[in-house]
Amino acid sequence: MWQRPLRLALALSVVAFGVVVGLGVRDRRAPEATVALDGADPDAILQSRGARITLGDGTVIKADQQFAYADGRSRLVAVDVAVPENDERIGLRIRGGEATGSQDEGEWTLSGDVAIETDDGMTGLTDEASYADGDGIVRMLAPARFEQGWMTLTGGTSRYDRRRGLLHLDRQARVRLRTGNDDTAGETRIEADRALVARADGYMRFEGNVVIDAGDRQMAANEAIVNFDPDASRLEGVELTGGARLEGSDSAPGGLRALSAEVITVTYVDGGLDRAAVAGGGHVELHSDADRDGATIAAQTLDLRFAGGSDSDGFDQLRARDGVTLNLPAIDGPARQIGADRLDLELGESVDRTTEVRLDGAVEFREPEPTESGASSGERIIRAERLVAALQDNITRLGDARFSGAVTLETGAVRGVADVATYAPDEATFILLTDEAGNPPRVEDRWGSIQGATVTVRLDGPDIEAVETVRGILQLDNDADGLTTPGLFDEGPPIYATGERFVYDAGESSATYAGQARLWQGETEIRAETISIQELTGNLEARESVTTRTTMVRHDHETGEAAPTTANSRGAAFEYDNEARQISYLGEARLDSDGTDLAGKTITLQLADDARTLEQIEASDEVRLLLDGRRAAGETLSYDDADGRYDMTGTPVRVVEELGGGCRETTGRAVTFYVAGDSVTVDGRAEARTASSTGPCQEF
Repeated sequence: MWQRPLRLALALSVVAFGVVVGLGVRDRRAPEATVALDGADPDAILQSRGARITLGDGTVIKADQQFAYADGRSRLVAVDVAVPENDERIGLRIRGGEATGSQDEGEWTLSGDVAIETDDGMTGLTDEASYADGDGIVRMLAPARFEQGWMTLTGGTSRYDRRRGLLHLDRQARVRLRTGNDDTAGETRIEADRALVARADGYMRFEGNVVIDAGDRQMAANEAIVNFDPDASRLEGVELTGGARLEGSDSAPGGLRALSAEVITVTYVDGGLDRAAVAGGGHVELHSDADRDGATIAAQTLDLRFAGGSDSDGFDQLRARDGVTLNLPAIDGPARQIGADRLDLELGESVDRTTEVRLDGAVEFREPEPTESGASSGERIIRAERLVAALQDNITRLGDARFSGAVTLETGAVRGVADVATYAPDEATFILLTDEAGNPPRVEDRWGSIQGATVTVRLDGPDIEAVETVRGILQLDNDADGLTTPGLFDEGPPIYATGERFVYDAGESSATYAGQARLWQGETEIRAETISIQELTGNLEARESVTTRTTMVRHDHETGEAAPTTANSRGAAFEYDNEARQISYLGEARLDSDGTDLAGKTITLQLADDARTLEQIEASDEVRLLLDGRRAAGETLSYDDADGRYDMTGTPVRVVEELGGGCRETTGRAVTFYVAGDSVTVDGRAEARTASSTGPCQEF
């Protein structure tokens, strides 16, 4: 509004100067009352004091002294131009120490404390100004300062376009805005190389090294457009362009440190900062404690909402879209990076500002996988469609997280697949869950795979635990680093396992199935309450209600050929020593194989290097042996499959042989007999008696 009076006043000044000069040139006579003028100019053709000119529109031009020159130039001293208000303009007053110019050229220069004052309260000061009627531009060649209400504007040089009502601060533009009332007064300072001020239209444009200081909040860019309400004297918005940066006021951990982008749009509501938005790529930096870097968020689109609409408040909501990357600093844990299509974050009201973050679409979580020395050996990668997590300690540390939708876990040692999973980073525990449709999770490692209703992976091991309806597939490869297939199973084909619980202990390199556990491959099978496998040695252990079915190669002593046979065995416990190729059944053991039924507290089978061919059987404590047509009992038994020889000891050993309609019983401390043949050798000792008798068959 104030530009229009200045334009009219200067234009009218031209008219006034023309009238004065015209009268002087036309008359060229000295005034009737000639007086001595201060600073008289001998070059002037007309000199007078106390000039007052009133124009038709009411404009009044006053000067303490006036001088006219033969070349058409005029000079007024102590000029005061008063332009009254009308329907098209606001009243304006211009004062200056001197005004010089030419009516013919239409160019005038004012100097010496040039002051401008409008009826609506705008004032301006400069040392020198010029006006060219041809282009309607007032040029302030010296630093100028303007004030009106809440605005103070200065420029090293300035231009005022009276036709368009625009003020140009061409060099060293400085703007100060006072916002709020007396109780909550604030100040915004803006600096730039250049500025354009359109006060009546409610905007300002700044170019070159723009810096905006809004109290505790700073902004910077190559260019900026500031929109404001000229009537309410408050900011409405700022658009920063080119290397834009908005620095936050909240320096506490988790507070906004800076928002950077090519373009940032800042919106105010009721004079307070309400929103900062980015389209086309941006980067958010958050504070952490001490001097360490805080969390960062990058995306193509960013939208920050500020608490309470106050410049002094931090943001309380953040939305990010397209190409989102959240980086969490290495504070009390490894640095972590999360990518997604969308991110939504709302600050909590707890003391440590724990907040919930939600990421959707192509979620990819990454963190380094530490070694025992603390160095990184690779990455842990979790992918999903959605991640909901707690950000703790002022958005510097990841809390418990929940992944959903096509979840995959990849580390250097394991790969997990589920539809739902949770991650507790403090415990490095990843839990894969069955989805609502009943699809169980699955985890794969160098052993093979395991699935259950819930599968827990402790990543530092990695240790693995699965519960409820556990299903496992072991695909062991002896060529793999450190893995050994138990010799009872063929190398190559998968080994299957079931149970109600599975535990893999990385420290012990062992896998255990529990709860009606079953392990099998082809015709080889182990059943027990628990079954354990040692991955490095290939050893096996089973406990409680053990039953096994194995295939062994034994000599057929009637044909003299070796042939595979199936052995069904049981015991309270089972042990297989892969290196020794030895099977042991402990506690109420029993072996049933190819016409041989053997029982004892302990039964041990010694196999050949191929872990298939039987070499020896050892049994002890309450040994019972049942063969075709022969039964024996004693304390120990030793069987050599190569020659079919049994050696038994006891106090005494009892051997019963079926003979026609009766039985022959032989007793002694040591008895030897063979699979083929009827002979029984009894080796008597001094402290024991050896005897043999024939009669009816007796029960053992």
